[in-house]
Amino acid sequence: MNSTPGGSGSSTAAADSHAVVRIVEEEPNLMVSLFWNGSRMNLNRLKDEPVSKLLPRIKINVEKALNKGKPKPKKQNPKKQKTENAPHTDGATQADTAPPAPEPPALEVCLLSLSGESVPDEWKCEEAFRKASSLQIGSKSLEIIVNPPTLLDFSVNCHALVDHPLAVHAQTEFATAEDFTFEWWEGEPPSVSGSATGNSSGSSSSGDGSSGAKSSSSPPSSSRLLHTGVVFSPPADSVGKEIFIKAFHPRLPEFGSSKVVGKVREGPLRGWREERMKKYVEMKARARGSLSSLEDQSDRMFSICSFNILAPVYARTPVAVQDMYPYATAADLDARYRRALLGREMQQIDADILCLQECSKAFYEEYLTALYPESSFYRLFCKKVSRSNEGCALVVRREAFELLEERTRLFRRDLFADPAFLPIVKEIRAKWPHFMGSVLPHMSTVIQLAALRHRKTGRLVVVGNSHFFFHPYARHIRTLQALLMAREVKRLAEAHTTRGDGGSGDEGGAAMILCGDLNSHPLTAPVHLLKQGQVPSTHSDWELGLRFRWSRETTEEGEEGGEASLEDVAVAEEEEAETGQEDPAKRAAEERELQAGEVGKEGAAHGEGASGTSGADWETAMGPEDLSEGPGVNVSIAPLELQCVYEAVGESLPFTNYVNGFNATLDWIFTDKRNTKVLGVLGVVEESQILPGLPSATYGSDHLSIAALLELKDKQSPIM
Repeated sequence: MNSTPGGSGSSTAAADSHAVVRIVEEEPNLMVSLFWNGSRMNLNRLKDEPVSKLLPRIKINVEKALNKGKPKPKKQNPKKQKTENAPHTDGATQADTAPPAPEPPALEVCLLSLSGESVPDEWKCEEAFRKASSLQIGSKSLEIIVNPPTLLDFSVNCHALVDHPLAVHAQTEFATAEDFTFEWWEGEPPSVSGSATGNSSGSSSSGDGSSGAKSSSSPPSSSRLLHTGVVFSPPADSVGKEIFIKAFHPRLPEFGSSKVVGKVREGPLRGWREERMKKYVEMKARARGSLSSLEDQSDRMFSICSFNILAPVYARTPVAVQDMYPYATAADLDARYRRALLGREMQQIDADILCLQECSKAFYEEYLTALYPESSFYRLFCKKVSRSNEGCALVVRREAFELLEERTRLFRRDLFADPAFLPIVKEIRAKWPHFMGSVLPHMSTVIQLAALRHRKTGRLVVVGNSHFFFHPYARHIRTLQALLMAREVKRLAEAHTTRGDGGSGDEGGAAMILCGDLNSHPLTAPVHLLKQGQVPSTHSDWELGLRFRWSRETTEEGEEGGEASLEDVAVAEEEEAETGQEDPAKRAAEERELQAGEVGKEGAAHGEGASGTSGADWETAMGPEDLSEGPGVNVSIAPLELQCVYEAVGESLPFTNYVNGFNATLDWIFTDKRNTKVLGVLGVVEESQILPGLPSATYGSDHLSIAALLELKDKQSPIM
């Protein structure tokens, strides 16, 4: 049905009722914005300018607005005027018979205080606006609002597809996006006005003039209001029709603005993805239904998802387009198109804990934060220490969990920061002399950690999320990364168990979860460590430590790197693309913060720091008699006992990554056996269903999402 005109709240009655003023401490000017006679006025004035100079300027602009559209008086021809003034037969002239035009009343402009008195002319503008309650223009009184909620700009960086979530990315001032109303309309957009004190709609403003923009009017009666909110999925009956957004603050609707999103298109054909999702949703419903009579058990359930979403920087390189995804069209790889597909996937999985890898900063800021509003979700982003501008993201449902603490660990730093690693590091120095100086400094891997309290049970849940180093000849490095990740999850759990954040030591321990794109096949040492709890120094994967050398052009022995080459080229291209676009000092500061700041910031909780072990201890060489047998080191995560969630329910993932010439299971969710039970998982996919590979027109990443429904077991003794 068609909307009622004015239904958006931008009625004429609401206009001309406010004068908004932007005053920011670090800026020398202030901005006054108001509407008069349908015209938008923006006046940019010095804060210390006296009121006596400002008010005449407002008066001039108001008079211009009042005279807008009126015919200008014509200049009279002197000869014609003389003829017109000639005497008539009755002795009177024509001019004498025409009544004189009435003079318009003088327009008074003043600022009024709360007591109704005029603000003194000598007051500075900043002081006057902070103390005044209204701007009086003739008989009209405009309420003054200083630093109102302001929508500077907004955008929708995503293709409009049926049943795929569109999300508004809003840039605001003195408010959050959730404070504004976003209306999604189908049809012809109304005129726009721009932001309250900014200029987002393209209207001009000057130091002393009116912008000339029109107040945002109600959409035409032929338009249809589809939805109100930050996130919207277009319905099937909107295909081929134009969508636009009308945005405003409920208190200041006259300062709203509108933007066209584009025409709605059909979504991709339904197939294996929808069937997979349907079965997962049904499994969750059955599990919750079967436990509904057992209230205590149903209250212990929560879901988790891990998903590598393919950062745009890696999808657009020549290696990616020509070698990895030759079957994918340019439209399939388009970031705005893939964003819609990824949003649908995450929205339908509807996880209580969502762990993402290869999440670009733009995806996080422009899309993810809108899909998951701060009022309902905790949102954490951890950027890799590289120039690829992507990293890990963690989203946690507030209704299910309370966030107790978050931590970030940098592999190349924290291998040194933990005194417990001293014997391992010393042995690595002895066996792989080149590793510490020429390989480790290049590692950009970060580990994202979060300690959560499950609200219904009070139990502690600790999550680790990471994207391990990609190189096919770096299984030894990934084994060390898995070791660090497991120990840091266990350390965080112990810290909060000791504090009583999930039950005291007598009552039970924490549920621990490790997940992410571990870039590790099932039979490799990193997965063996997490499944079996230990890897001996004689494991064949340690032999790579002797041969591995850092190279940006080729992998070990000059062979083509496959997936490895992807990030090498992507990072190199990103570095070139960012030249002159990013402040080097800012980038250096970010890296210093990760390298040093985290240890200092979290030293008390972490229990150690780089200063915890002296340089002499690290440098002390190990004798041959101290070295373990074989090319590697003995590592263990005991007494932590982990299980792969898929294997726990009898499922085997044939692959999670499928590209041209390569497929493997690289993505994992591990939970500790003592405190969690796996109720079900997001199903496996057959190879025939996704050929020739991912991403595609129906799927937005080269990795499949993996997910599980978990139940907290009765409290067990904590792992110490």
